[in-house]
Amino acid sequence: MQNPPNSRLRQASIEEDAGKGRADLASPLSPTGADRHQTVSVCIPTYNGEPHLWQQLESLRAQTRPPDEILVGDDCSTDGTLKLVEEFASHSSIPVRVLASERNIGLCDNVRRLVKAASSEVICFCDQDDIWLPSKVETLLRYLDDPRVDAVCCDSRPFDSSSGRTYEETVWEILLKGDSPRAAVDVLWNKNFMSGHNIAIRRDVMLRYLWPAGTQVFYDYWIALITSAKGTMALCPEVLTLYRQHDDNFIGLGGRRGTSRDVRNWTMTADTLDGVLEFLGSEAVRLDAARAERMRERAERLRERSRFVRIRSAYRHAPIRHFATPLQLALSKNGYFAFGNGWYSFLGDLLVLGDPRGRLRSRFFSRPRARGRRPDMEHGDDGASRLRLGVYADLSYRRDGEGVSTTTAFVSWLSQLADAVDELVLFGRVDPIPGRSPFELAASNRVRFVEMPFYPSLHDLWAVTRAVLPSWRRWHRELSSCDAVLVFGPHPLSTLFELDARASRIPVFVGVRENLSDYLQYRTRGWRSRIAGPAARAMQQAHLRLASAGALVVGDEMADFYRSRGVTVLQSGISLLRQSQFSSPEEIEERVWPGSSTILVVGRLDPVKNPRLLLDVAAALMPRGCWNIEVVGTGSMADDLRREAAERGLTNLIFHGRLPRDRLMQLYLDRATVFLHVSLTEGQPQVLYEAAAFGVPIIATSVGGVPSALAHGKRGLLVPPRDPDAVLRAIEQLDRDPARRRELVAAARHWSFEETIDVQTREVASFIRSQLGRSEGTSPSS
Repeated sequence: MQNPPNSRLRQASIEEDAGKGRADLASPLSPTGADRHQTVSVCIPTYNGEPHLWQQLESLRAQTRPPDEILVGDDCSTDGTLKLVEEFASHSSIPVRVLASERNIGLCDNVRRLVKAASSEVICFCDQDDIWLPSKVETLLRYLDDPRVDAVCCDSRPFDSSSGRTYEETVWEILLKGDSPRAAVDVLWNKNFMSGHNIAIRRDVMLRYLWPAGTQVFYDYWIALITSAKGTMALCPEVLTLYRQHDDNFIGLGGRRGTSRDVRNWTMTADTLDGVLEFLGSEAVRLDAARAERMRERAERLRERSRFVRIRSAYRHAPIRHFATPLQLALSKNGYFAFGNGWYSFLGDLLVLGDPRGRLRSRFFSRPRARGRRPDMEHGDDGASRLRLGVYADLSYRRDGEGVSTTTAFVSWLSQLADAVDELVLFGRVDPIPGRSPFELAASNRVRFVEMPFYPSLHDLWAVTRAVLPSWRRWHRELSSCDAVLVFGPHPLSTLFELDARASRIPVFVGVRENLSDYLQYRTRGWRSRIAGPAARAMQQAHLRLASAGALVVGDEMADFYRSRGVTVLQSGISLLRQSQFSSPEEIEERVWPGSSTILVVGRLDPVKNPRLLLDVAAALMPRGCWNIEVVGTGSMADDLRREAAERGLTNLIFHGRLPRDRLMQLYLDRATVFLHVSLTEGQPQVLYEAAAFGVPIIATSVGGVPSALAHGKRGLLVPPRDPDAVLRAIEQLDRDPARRRELVAAARHWSFEETIDVQTREVASFIRSQLGRSEGTSPSS
């Protein structure tokens, strides 16, 4: 069975899936409900299955109709598998028989000997690491009460082994991508959705259909093809198995894969197709000639790929004819696009030419992609499109018993965005040291958090390098569950994720909060600066060109940059306020000027935020004896600023450090007379919304998205970023012109009141839905 792309995970306990079915799927043969007792053998091939086998065995013992015997075929396990089976057998009411190998014989022969050793009328195949739901045996036997039925296959639901979370989609839904399941060769020859762990078959039929000894085939694919060709396979639409997903899955929905495993799977699939055609011929079962020919063609194409990869990997100087294989399969009507995953398969095989050992191919091209177009968005009962949105922003999170939190208030905006979509899949790196940060990701059944490996910052190149591959894997596993992705950047990982989404034909929206080149100009020094500049420009170009569906942009500068290159833009900000938090116009009108004579500054004390300007402003205000500057925030420069302020005797410069949000709000309401923002580069700061909401007049440096936020001087006064005298002149202007001050305050409050968090996130969701509703073509920038 080919590996499908990963499906969406949902938080749910395993027990929630017990007994759940899918009544909407019709079965060609329904259970008769007859009451004839049939004996059942459960066959479990094992190899180093100790970690999960006990849970599987317990689920067999918990069956409403227990099996009559359990056969365990152990293929030379080196862990405690056999000891665990012996312990289970010692207190199990179900007889347990163990067939232990003296040498490793492989899965196919292991299953074959279990079938021959079984003594019951019905055989159920069982993996060593899954969980059977209690009614599985009872339900499958009801189908086999019908004499027309030789075998029956049910559906299963995957679950993540590490977290216990089940996937929202079942195996059939993942593999068939919206098609209805049918037990027919014309479906199965290229899209097998039947798994051995879900099949029950009559033993006498199985012995007649048994694959030749010593051959390496997919036994479940063999059974599915033969019984479907004979018309004796029934489909049970119920989910009766929980299908464990972990790194050591032999097949799985995202298990560990590589070039050598691909070659083995292609070879086994080809051998299965040829073996089934030969067997059906010997049984005088006639297939449609066109279907039989397609099965042979697929087997031959798989062998061509296998020969090409294997020979190129084994020999430095492979025969010339093999170099042409990828091109031949790309141009052939029966090549990658008929029997593979299109260009994705082509690029993966082409990589082998320069990577004979297949190391890069194993890392980046071993997982199959869905062929064809992305399925249309689902629609709810009201006809509105359902939106499942994947979001990546370079935030660092922490976990504790209460949930997920971060030091960045932006997570509150993301939490609100979840209320405007049907599901938000949020990706973030998690600090391995547990703890609690100030801002919490709101708990919601619409939010699913995907944990990524941690690195402290991009400056820690070794940690970043180690995190890249596992981060991409987790991103890639979730892509198929998303209707679109919103990627904030530019950022090295965001570029990788955008490339993957474009290759997977998932619409990409990009988020742009500020000019990265300007930002890095003030964040780096020396040789780092010489590297950072070109890298930032390259990432900005990639971010622009990979925006296949549109861009969410902060500020006029970046909005114009994206629009001029043909990208559809929604210009917005990032507010965390709700209208209920605003001061009323009457309260603002009653505020006394100059009140407490406090200039409030809120922000990080890092070089890019230009906090050293505050020292010069405080020094210029000292002789006046009335104005204080109160600073809320911390950062890399905090200690130096405190020390220098003390050395210069600036008693009017007060550092509060980080404050809880309620205390910060009280500063806005009770003491702030003027709000001062002094960054060298910026997006559209949240603090401007806050100052405007509480009626505090704003003075801010004219950088990034600040001018557009303040309507170029109509909602606040703009000053150059390195000019303390301009700050003093702005304070004097507010002091001597009450009418102008009130005008600025009223305009700023109105702007902030119309741009609250719920309004912005609704607009973003509406913009994304609108763009997805258009043609699925890419933007001109692509």
